Amino acid sequence: MPSQKHTKALIAGGSVAELTLANVLEQLGIDYLVLEKYCKNRSLGASIGIFPSGFRILDQLGCYGAIKALVEGADAFETLAMRNEHGQIISGVTGAFMHFNKRHVDLSRARGDIFYGDILVGANGIHSTIRREMWSLADQDSPGYFLMSNPSDVPTEYCCISGISHPSDRFSKYSSQNIGGRNYSYPIATGPNHRIYWFLFKKLPDTTRGLYEKIPRSAEEQRDALATEQAEDRITDTLASGKLYAMGTTATLQVIPEAVFKKWHYNRIMTIGNAAHKFNPIGGQSGNSSPRRPA
Repeated sequence: MPSQKHTKALIAGGSVAELTLANVLEQLGIDYLVLEKYCKNRSLGASIGIFPSGFRILDQLGCYGAIKALVEGADAFETLAMRNEHGQIISGVTGAFMHFNKRHVDLSRARGDIFYGDILVGANGIHSTIRREMWSLADQDSPGYFLMSNPSDVPTEYCCISGISHPSDRFSKYSSQNIGGRNYSYPIATGPNHRIYWFLFKKLPDTTRGLYEKIPRSAEEQRDALATEQAEDRITDTLASGKLYAMGTTATLQVIPEAVFKKWHYNRIMTIGNAAHKFNPIGGQSGNSSPRRPA
């Protein structure tokens, strides 16, 4: 009797959506291989806050209890607040973690190597080479299948500095706060050891359109120039943006394209995460949404 041939999935990328899929496949007993170009964890100055929508996925994976035990009473938010451009609180919620509770409820590195599998999953971001190859194959075999195979209307309207700063008595511990101004905003939250994780979102003077090479790249001097431009923004009544930036341990500037592709698979190739639907993370839901497929 011939031995059973098991499907093997190749997963390109090693971030939130990719590792979620790998966890699902492992629990189902489906063979997979995660391909990640970075051999070590690499910090880009970003953070992730887990909201009820994200916790529901973790609960389905059997991870909810372990993560809840890790953060409860330590890094969970006690306070949520919205502030205006003067740093004044305009709305707030206390006991935030209690409300969240109620609403719940190995990487390998390859360059030039060849891997064989039955299914290919591209979860390697907005610049996904898997998506580009998928479009190319579809154009050859089924012209017109992807009407946006050469998209020119994917907009980039915002940029973002994401940073981590040392703790400060000018920003409340165990809190998440949002500051809104004209054409800019700041989601800010405390994390492990009371470090401050923050994002400065800024609307660009002009909207660019397109993917891959058409997406603008950012340089370190542009990051510093934007931080200087916004230095007087009030985070609280005693803390300005420039001080928060000066206390930083890391900060990076990136532009933020936005796209939800109507078709995200072809034959045995599919895309997930930011390769299929790239959201503007201003609301803090980008990472929580990445394991989901497009609507």
